[in-house]
Amino acid sequence: MLMRLKRAALVLLSAAVLLCSAGCGLPKEAREAKARGQELLSSGDYAGAAEAFGTALEDTGHASKKHVRDLLEWRADSEFCAGDYGAAKATWTRLLEEYGEKAEYTYYLAASEAGLGEASQALADYRSARDMDRKHASFETPGCVTAFRMTGQALSDAGMTTEAAELCNEEFSAGAEHPEVYNRAGMCCMAEKNYEKAREMFEKGLEKRASGDTEAAAAAQEISEKELAVNLAVLAEYTGDYAGALEAFKDYRDRYGADETVDREIMFLESRVQNPAGE
Repeated sequence: MLMRLKRAALVLLSAAVLLCSAGCGLPKEAREAKARGQELLSSGDYAGAAEAFGTALEDTGHASKKHVRDLLEWRADSEFCAGDYGAAKATWTRLLEEYGEKAEYTYYLAASEAGLGEASQALADYRSARDMDRKHASFETPGCVTAFRMTGQALSDAGMTTEAAELCNEEFSAGAEHPEVYNRAGMCCMAEKNYEKAREMFEKGLEKRASGDTEAAAAAQEISEKELAVNLAVLAEYTGDYAGALEAFKDYRDRYGADETVDREIMFLESRVQNPAGE
């Protein structure tokens, strides 16, 4: 008897779940707006995508919290990619308030704050995300590399070089080996005119590989490698090694293709090497 009651309860529960799944999904208008947003996002129209996802959020009806969260994540990503850091910050904050603490959300919140120039708050939120991220040392959690890069840059832009250096030391102490950490550490050393240490950091960074085999990890690796290569070339120029800087910039162009800024540097350095007295 008890077993039959349990089976009946399971059947009723399954039916209820199916009804909820059907009744708590997105209305047609929201689904269409979401599909439009995804299409715009894939085409690079980030602002248009954010607007489409916003429209979908207005038409959610009685959709489940899971569907609403999904739309909020899509909109936050679009706003962030569009460079609308104020809107992105508001959406990531809403996600955290409504769905609880999550390292990924907090990393992107920190990155958004960094984009707004809120360096101190970005640093605080980056550290909060790191504390809740069990995989932090590998820098594999979505948003981690972006948040570190943007927070470090915001600190440097605000003249908070000491705080930026402390952040790098914290990462090294935690076992982080990501090339982005070495890149930021090298930039901090350059700001302090410790050029030998800066060179050591940049060279070590080029030896490191980002963890993970995802597309995002590969993209982060390439960005870090490019920045490290350029910074090594700039460092050589800073220290008066124009021939070395010229070779480094040419190597960069050969590896990564033409770049207007790099091409200008090459023209300038060729003139310096050919005419070292500046005559």
